[in-house]
Amino acid sequence: MKNFRTVLLSAGICFLFLTTAAQPHAGIKAGLNYAGLSGYNADKLLSFHAGVFVHVTMNKNWRFQPELLYSGEGQHYLVYDNNENPSPIKNTIVLNYIQLPLVVQYFPLPSLYFEAGPQLAVLVSAFSKGIGDGHMNVKRSFGNTQFGLNLGMGYLFNQQLRIYARYYFGLTDITPYNSDLNRSHTGQLGIAFRFRNKHNATAVGIR
Repeated sequence: MKNFRTVLLSAGICFLFLTTAAQPHAGIKAGLNYAGLSGYNADKLLSFHAGVFVHVTMNKNWRFQPELLYSGEGQHYLVYDNNENPSPIKNTIVLNYIQLPLVVQYFPLPSLYFEAGPQLAVLVSAFSKGIGDGHMNVKRSFGNTQFGLNLGMGYLFNQQLRIYARYYFGLTDITPYNSDLNRSHTGQLGIAFRFRNKHNATAVGIR
């Protein structure tokens, strides 16, 4: 809970500061996750993310965008029980995070951008899901926070609507309580909608 409050407080201060910056725009975003964990086998996990962001224009080519997201991550994995069933059983680790990405965006063209930046995440819940076994709470087996980097790109249809693709790779071990090294890595594809500011809705050249 302490880490969770720290992230929310940091996000609140960041968003409050940016509301006084030049040309800030708030928005919402959502999309799909294709997530995996480096120390697990089997298929990747298809999930989703959603949240809010503030888009700040720094100059003609550079933007800064802090975000606050809810994101589902994890991985399918195989369990072998040779005593009862020689075939592996597919289980799923489901990890739910509150994330604070801080990305810098570069616009080589008015409608195209590339982005990169760090991300801090706080684990909200963790479950192991198996066939017929229900949900097992495994939050104690995972670290409360993780840190990583984002790389991505996006395309603007207009000043409000855009699509984006992003790849996150964790730099910290999310299972620090055992000898295995597990890092999260997630591909994202989504849509973002930036709200129009009344005071500069008719401004020219503001992306």
